[in-house]
Amino acid sequence: MENDNTTVLFIDDNPADLRIMHEIFRDCNFPARLITANSGAEALALLKGQVPPSDWQPNLILLDLNMPGMDGFTVLSEIKKDERLRLIPVVILSSSDAERDVLKAYQFHANCYVTKSTDLKIHIQTMKTLHEFWIHTAELPSGRKQ
Repeated sequence: MENDNTTVLFIDDNPADLRIMHEIFRDCNFPARLITANSGAEALALLKGQVPPSDWQPNLILLDLNMPGMDGFTVLSEIKKDERLRLIPVVILSSSDAERDVLKAYQFHANCYVTKSTDLKIHIQTMKTLHEFWIHTAELPSGRKQ
């Protein structure tokens, strides 16, 4: 489903990870718009239309787990219990490879769990693979609020 209107929301509290993700999207010419949120609270405010644009929803969410304040599990839980948001695929993108985190993410209805690599080349390849599947292969919700 390649679409110039595809929007990906990346939620991560680490400024370096946010910058790297912008660079990956730019350098790899991904045909999706990347929106970032640096906290769970900011992400939920965006998703629930509490900050402009209020009629916007992403087609895909990339979510870090380990964030101060509202962690990724809480964000995931809020997304999946909201009737308007629950169909948006959520990919957990975390530095944790702990089995308890993987299991908990799927129990909270994550659509995918990927461990971030500390090797930039591997991280870029992982993002290319995710992009290929989620943007080119999978059918995603339209991104318009119902």
